[in-house]
Amino acid sequence: MPEIRHDQLSDFSSIDQQLNSGASECELCGRSNGLILSIKKVGNYIKISKEEDADWDVKVIKNPHPLFDENFSGEWGEGPFKSEPAKGTDELIVIGAAHLPFHNLSVQLIAEGLYAAQEDIKMISSRSRITYVSMALNSALGTDHSDHPAFSITGLTFIPRSIINEMRAFKDEYDNRASCPVCEIVKAETNGPRQIYRSDNFIVVLPWSPARDNEIRVLPILHSKPFQKLTQKEIDDLALILKLTGSALYKKSGKDYGIAFRLNPVKRSSLFYHWYMSVFNINNARDMYRENLGLIIMEKSQSRDAEPMAKVFRESFTEYVKMSTVKHD
Repeated sequence: MPEIRHDQLSDFSSIDQQLNSGASECELCGRSNGLILSIKKVGNYIKISKEEDADWDVKVIKNPHPLFDENFSGEWGEGPFKSEPAKGTDELIVIGAAHLPFHNLSVQLIAEGLYAAQEDIKMISSRSRITYVSMALNSALGTDHSDHPAFSITGLTFIPRSIINEMRAFKDEYDNRASCPVCEIVKAETNGPRQIYRSDNFIVVLPWSPARDNEIRVLPILHSKPFQKLTQKEIDDLALILKLTGSALYKKSGKDYGIAFRLNPVKRSSLFYHWYMSVFNINNARDMYRENLGLIIMEKSQSRDAEPMAKVFRESFTEYVKMSTVKHD
């Protein structure tokens, strides 16, 4: 039974799971099982269907290898062995039928993917026990899904500690200075040496103190509007910015990257929280789960039984005793 284990000392939690099956064929292209909705732009309108269209642009499906599932059941554990069933939702926004790096997708396709994410987040947020919805592009090259980039939308029954800590920092700043940290950054970085780009709706900057390799932050200029309420014009603007940001980062680093969307909790008052996005280099999709959710993915094959390590420890101790005895002789 999948189980989330919360560490008492750190901000991280862990789960035993495989991220993919290693299948040679793409599981996202022709997948009809688990379809939630499909989207296609027709003229100036977006057509939403709950039946898969052979000519789809973007589709929302259930993750074929979910980390979280509404049907998962189990027991809750209290500290020091705090745990809970991996109950929640795990869905994917498949952006286009072609296998292309994220930054090679058209702006229109990315915009449709962002629109689909808005709709999916609204649907997931309405479900019982869901308290946080996470969104990320786990791999621009789609390495976790047979080279097919997709937004990962995850509905959680808990708010990740990294988000809670960030919210507390925002609240403290607001209480102490009656201001928002992101709003302060937007104001200070506009036309400054770390500004990369600025539109009417977003500013792209290098962080003053980056926490990750080649990190770039995309900050909404307006504080009051959550991701789900962006207008179509704002979505189009964001699609272009994410494409160009990803392209620039890939050209500069030559490495895969991900996009972490730091979103507001869906069922908790967070007027002081200003959502934003971080784009940075990754080695694999596990990096994104760790960075965005504070969740460490442990391979199912790795045993949590201490005996194998204890055996090696005893062997090391025996060698130490023998060496110590020889030295004293």
